[in-house]
Amino acid sequence: MKQLLTTLILIMLAFASQAQMTGSFNDPIIFNSSSHDVEYYVPSSYNSANQYPLIVALHGCGPNTATAYRDNFISLADSIGAILVCPDYNGSQITGAAGQIIPNVIDSTMNQLGYNIDTNAVYLTGFSCNGQATVRQAWNDVYSFRGIIPLNAWFPAINHSDYNYLSKTPTCFCSGTADFSYSNNELLYDSLVANGGTGKFVSMPGIPHTFSFPTRDAEMMKCFRWFDSVAAPLAVYELNNKKYQIDIFPNPAGRYINIKVSGTNQEQISARLYDLYGKTVLAPQAFQKEVEQMSTTGLTPGIYILELRNELNIISRHKLMIQSF
Repeated sequence: MKQLLTTLILIMLAFASQAQMTGSFNDPIIFNSSSHDVEYYVPSSYNSANQYPLIVALHGCGPNTATAYRDNFISLADSIGAILVCPDYNGSQITGAAGQIIPNVIDSTMNQLGYNIDTNAVYLTGFSCNGQATVRQAWNDVYSFRGIIPLNAWFPAINHSDYNYLSKTPTCFCSGTADFSYSNNELLYDSLVANGGTGKFVSMPGIPHTFSFPTRDAEMMKCFRWFDSVAAPLAVYELNNKKYQIDIFPNPAGRYINIKVSGTNQEQISARLYDLYGKTVLAPQAFQKEVEQMSTTGLTPGIYILELRNELNIISRHKLMIQSF
């Protein structure tokens, strides 16, 4: 019995250690009875108390492995402070029901490995044949993405019946003018927009069919900035747990807000501020005293959501107006 208990403790410790790994590493998953490598990159500054964006990046077809693909996209992930996940699909295109590997990988990242992912900031990108898969899978709602980026996507021909142009997924096509599928990327973009979809086309002068070139991160960052501008506002509701006496003042706020919470009974309380699109603008701040002050200097005037939580649950959520001063 003692030996069994010791073994269980060691397994739990190993799992906890793995869940907090940073840097580059591999953690395979079983999908459709087969093992698939999943290459991860987690920023060295990762703090489990904070939520992080997630980029799922799909390699092209052929010899470009998920490991090499991940290593090439680390700089992009660092640009937005994101965790990067690259599933290996054996150098093949992800088609049809095989697209379920994408939500499986996202679920594994959050629930098996335990990373704190902002589910309102999950992105999908793919190169070449899996740039095409990025469009097909996301437009068929394989997962609710904040936005997708087909990068030099391979579209040898366009059969319009293959594509759901009624998709509401924000789609930012990044296509090089020297890429052989450039005109078909344009055609797909035009068809999406003509059907009322949300699209952006980033034309990359002189870039051929490749995922690695000096200006790639700068070109793709145009997409991330655009996603922020078009993301649908969250359905926001206010919540107030009557167990606690909570005062937020001043509201509207200028340079700071005061948060007073009574009735905590020694519970650890933390507060975070996010915008109407779910993006955290002030990271969770633990209370050190009954009245805590948070600086709002530098925030764009507008409406934000202040969320308070204890160790287990959200206890309060309030709309907060930040005004210029």
